[in-house]
Amino acid sequence: MINLKKTLALIIAVFMTAAAFAGCAKKGEENEGTGNTAPQTAVRYLASGGEAAEKYRQAAAEYEKETGIKIAVESAEENAYGQTLAEKMKTDGAPVIFLLNGQNDLALWEDYCADLSDSRLYESLIDEDFALTADGVVYGIPSGVECFGIIYNGAITGRYFALPDKSADFKSMDEINGFESLSAIVKDMQKNAGKLGIEGVFSSAPLKTEEDRALQTDIAKTAIYYELKNKGAKPTSGKTDDVEFQYAENFKNFFDLCTAYSVSGKKDLGNKTADNAISEFAHGKSAMTIGGSRTWEQIKNTAGNTVSQEDIKFLPLYMGIDGENNQGLCVKAENYFAVNSKASAEAQKAARDFLFWLYSNEKGKGFISNELGLIAPFGSFASADTPDDPLARQSAEWLGRDGISSVTLDWVEFPSDEAENAFGDVLLQYAQGTKSFGEVKKFLSAEREDESETAKDNGTTRENRA
Repeated sequence: MINLKKTLALIIAVFMTAAAFAGCAKKGEENEGTGNTAPQTAVRYLASGGEAAEKYRQAAAEYEKETGIKIAVESAEENAYGQTLAEKMKTDGAPVIFLLNGQNDLALWEDYCADLSDSRLYESLIDEDFALTADGVVYGIPSGVECFGIIYNGAITGRYFALPDKSADFKSMDEINGFESLSAIVKDMQKNAGKLGIEGVFSSAPLKTEEDRALQTDIAKTAIYYELKNKGAKPTSGKTDDVEFQYAENFKNFFDLCTAYSVSGKKDLGNKTADNAISEFAHGKSAMTIGGSRTWEQIKNTAGNTVSQEDIKFLPLYMGIDGENNQGLCVKAENYFAVNSKASAEAQKAARDFLFWLYSNEKGKGFISNELGLIAPFGSFASADTPDDPLARQSAEWLGRDGISSVTLDWVEFPSDEAENAFGDVLLQYAQGTKSFGEVKKFLSAEREDESETAKDNGTTRENRA
């Protein structure tokens, strides 16, 4: 009996010692080899800095209430997401969920990206082309999208259609579904500019040095999209090495239309900024401008704005390319969610579950649309789930149209701010007549490739926002 007591005491002591060591494990870390995630364990998500991270923390707190699973949302230093991510990945506290901003980010972090091809979130995308892929593998799923196209003032176009002596034989903007009809209406509106109370159909193209080049590069990437599509490559796959700018003439025709029928003459565009373009549109000096789904806030907040919320509309970038009558808006991912392939299987599953909850649960969707203001390209989102913004609603409406295909863009063709600035400089010289368009096309082939290689060598990426 005495020996049995001693044996039991020894067994209890061993188990107590093991429990003590287990209790010393760091809080918030995975218990390796157990096959389970401890209740205290946090699945870390490295969000961008600022307000977005705080919104995700609120969503994570709600998720923990519902599921008991903790999602620890950490934020990167402002304008230093890539650096913060690199530092975090070297530690025991590496994020399980992190952000990619396109192919250049994927090239840096592909070894840490899990295959999300079989994830529920990917399966609920309304267009599989929106995902970030490489060699047929899905590595990133968009947190939201920004749509891009021609923004027009419905009040001004309405006045045009009411003109008794207009030349173009159209009755509404619903009939504009290609470059031919777009060009016809733009030219006739310009002839009637005085009657319409505008100075030009388009706002001035912002070509000032160091100005944001997105208006120009996204137009070029729309042409490149069709070339990639013809070659069987997804625009987010990074397969752009053999781009020859096949639709350069279409890009030229569209760019010429925007600059020839605008508020400012071509020689003045070197002094124009994006703010100038927004101001001209907001003050009714132009009927159209090139912009994205976030542009309404800028228009609305312009002092003296004359554009009502009901009159602001979207139209695709039509360039005269075959098939564009079924073209929708250009679509760019805000950022892509990636899941750390180095994390345990349990942690990866927990990360996937949280991401799916964000885009399927009513409370999760509320954070995405109402708190973060993201346009979510997932089948689980109805029009009621769209942010309260006229261009966001227009974007959602275009995304949901039957028989309409979005133009998916990735900024890999212009991998750095330097590349965009250089392209803007070439375009300005073309607009001012000091360079031929052949030199613009050349930039988008050999010189663009040089910029791309330089950016890759430098690890250049844009900062993540979601």
